Amino acid sequence: MEIVNFKETAFDKTSIQNFFIEVNNDFKPTLTERIEQKSDVKTIETYCDKLLEKAELVICIVDNKIAGLMAFYSNNIITREAFVSLLCVKQEYRKLGIGKEIMIHCISKIKLSGMKCIKLETNSDNYIAIKLYENLGFKNVNTINNTVYLTHEL
Repeated sequence: MEIVNFKETAFDKTSIQNFFIEVNNDFKPTLTERIEQKSDVKTIETYCDKLLEKAELVICIVDNKIAGLMAFYSNNIITREAFVSLLCVKQEYRKLGIGKEIMIHCISKIKLSGMKCIKLETNSDNYIAIKLYENLGFKNVNTINNTVYLTHEL
């Protein structure tokens, strides 16, 4: 298992798109539905373009495959708030600590970039993710409809 910045790998945009297609139905609502509802882009392809252009991507590689991925923004120099857009681990690699390792890596990276806090949101039914985030120091600051908003002060 290796946690690395996407740009430091031989993987390309197609690799990320294929990863998203493979995990699409793991999200509730699906990743495609989330993109359509919450993003200014409307397809997995254009979502990949946006992430590759504006976000930082960290991946976990197992057996030369992307096992997990986190996308985050740490570029708001005014508020110094980072935002986690996505954390996902493929089904066959779950319960191995990959999500936790990716988060620890990214929290450290975000802290080093000068950010003061990290924000994220998840579905209120995603109990495993909420527990992971809380164990890593995130606090539940609000729940609206089916969305839980969490913040981690650095």
